[in-house]
Amino acid sequence: SGNASIEVTSSLNTTATTRTGLLKFLPNGMDTIFVIITQAGNAVSANNQVSKKDSPFQVFPNPMLNDLITLRKTNSLFVESTTVSLYQVNGHLIKSYQVPIFSEELVLRLPQLSKGIYLLVVRNGKNQIIQSEKLVK
Repeated sequence: SGNASIEVTSSLNTTATTRTGLLKFLPNGMDTIFVIITQAGNAVSANNQVSKKDSPFQVFPNPMLNDLITLRKTNSLFVESTTVSLYQVNGHLIKSYQVPIFSEELVLRLPQLSKGIYLLVVRNGKNQIIQSEKLVK
């Protein structure tokens, strides 16, 4: 029992053959579950968890400490162009950062963020979501 709500956030690109969006599901008003939805033509897939062993970046500390969050590559052979985007839980984009291809670590200074929960999304050069993390400040 309890309240449940669903919110879908997606960016529309009429020239793309694939669309990706985030589904935020609050099953009991307290827990938040994020589901990544991908549509390619008539096929739709959903993934609510990216395996930590397959994640290209380790994200720490979480919760944030001293307004800093660090992304460190988990595999030095991972050399893809990536973009890191930080979202409010309502899907509003706060800021995006380009990660240099050969950089082993990226430190984000985020003093402007209020205490709360945020979503960090990592996309590859093809704009595919390859990692998502729930962050706490």
